[in-house]
Amino acid sequence: MIKSKHLINYFILLLIVTSGSVFFTLRYSKETRRLLMISALLVLLYNIIRKNVKFNKMSISKLLLLITLMSASFLVNTQNGIDTKNLLLITSVMASVFILKEGIRPNIFKVSYVKIMLWICIISLVCYALSSIIPISKFPFYHEEQLGVDVFRYTFYHSWGWGIGTLRNPGIFWEPGVFECYINLAILFLIFDRDNSIANKKYYYLIFISTLITTQSTTGYIIAGLILLYATLTFKIAVKNNIIRIFIVVFSILGVLFFINSNVVSDKFNQDNGSYSARTADLTQSLDMIKESPILGIGYLSDKQILEQQIRNIEKNSNGLLIFIIQFGLIIFMIYFTFLYKGIKSFFNVKFIDALFILLVIMIMFSSEPLVLYSIWMYFLY
Repeated sequence: MIKSKHLINYFILLLIVTSGSVFFTLRYSKETRRLLMISALLVLLYNIIRKNVKFNKMSISKLLLLITLMSASFLVNTQNGIDTKNLLLITSVMASVFILKEGIRPNIFKVSYVKIMLWICIISLVCYALSSIIPISKFPFYHEEQLGVDVFRYTFYHSWGWGIGTLRNPGIFWEPGVFECYINLAILFLIFDRDNSIANKKYYYLIFISTLITTQSTTGYIIAGLILLYATLTFKIAVKNNIIRIFIVVFSILGVLFFINSNVVSDKFNQDNGSYSARTADLTQSLDMIKESPILGIGYLSDKQILEQQIRNIEKNSNGLLIFIIQFGLIIFMIYFTFLYKGIKSFFNVKFIDALFILLVIMIMFSSEPLVLYSIWMYFLY
């Protein structure tokens, strides 16, 4: 086990920034992934020298099975234009996350993650507030450049996304919809803190919910409402007065209904809205792509996937679940999410219903953003 708090904070921060931040994931993706792998190897080497290498047999079996299945998927889809470097990249990241997970206890991980996210949120709120006062180009270490198909404006400590301007808060990530996933994950850690490892939770809730509001993310609002509603009904949140409990339940239900019926949400489901049309087209075309090769997929970032998306005018498919099925097929998809469920159950130390609810929340996140293969989410596989 890793004992140094500073090292644990470093590793968890590394997992976060390699999971969707503009500076570390998009601009310097190769460098930060190498840093992740080297860090994991150093931990492994240190344990070997100390003769303290103890891996959970079930966890290492899961890792080896996933690597084997993904390797088989690459071999089967060779004719579709597969780059073996991508296979090495995925498997190396999975192995690195596995090594780090074996060295950090779940409760320590939760506490460290929540504290790091607290600071990320505070910094984002400051930058979000200042963005309405001073030009964003005046921020220290500001950059504006094309990364992939979009032009991003960013620093290493905050970003302004790809065209959202200063109206919404994406934190360090490529868009607010990604940021809300990591905020809601922190809220889950607060609620499912069975050992009360995190003190002064009310201050964390205040910062996280305040930051979540500034993202103006429809999915984020709905997920937060569902989490608070579930936590209140199942007594995960300690409420001394039943009247207050009833208020929280009613407030959560009304909050979810309000956002579903508000312009923020209704605009996205308006047929005249570009976002609605694009999402609907992406969903329909993605399902058609799955039908062509439902069992084995068409390969991870294969030439065929790119070509099919171009033919079908899929520019930015944000549904991570469908992307995963398109690439790897239903067999690996079902095994992956079975492992994810079991990993969640073990990590959060919860029973069937709670684990199922957390999995549902994470799957909603995955259906709104392509996060499935990012390192922080792989952490729950083992």
